[in-house]
Amino acid sequence: GVTFAPCRPDDQAELAALMESVEDIPRDAIRDGMPWDWVTYGDYLASIDRLPKGPNVGGLVGHSALRHYVMGARGLDEAPASAADIAAMADLLDEAMRSGALGFSTNRTSLHKTPDGVPIPGTYAAADELYAFADVLGRHRAGVFESAGGLAERDTADEKGYPQITAELAWMAEVSRRS
Repeated sequence: GVTFAPCRPDDQAELAALMESVEDIPRDAIRDGMPWDWVTYGDYLASIDRLPKGPNVGGLVGHSALRHYVMGARGLDEAPASAADIAAMADLLDEAMRSGALGFSTNRTSLHKTPDGVPIPGTYAAADELYAFADVLGRHRAGVFESAGGLAERDTADEKGYPQITAELAWMAEVSRRS
């Protein structure tokens, strides 16, 4: 659920700090070790293309980056994204898929937090937000939808009173149908 694109130049430090908190990679190494010569995901892939690498490279668009790009600090809230927010994030994912992204990645574990201890953007995204990303993959008839973790550790129930794990499996099944 965490990637470096899309990213505005002014947001580079925040995404580096987010990656440090989730993957334990020092943010200075992230900031100094990459050219940061992109804004869109397509720009990011072009930058990666210029670097030496092994034969198997594929990139997933991270939910955190999409949410941060579109919603800024609001992306950290548990409040649902607006319809306009979701449409803008879906457009960014569509651009990324047209540019060569392998798919989409989200993070549903409350263990991954920002440096301030807040769950990373997208952790508690509503199902309609996740379905919008699946719909993009479905229109492309390609792509991987990856989810790290699940919200079962929250010990809550869905709107029908079922344990949270049931709700998690339900949206995953719908994502599979749509994508």
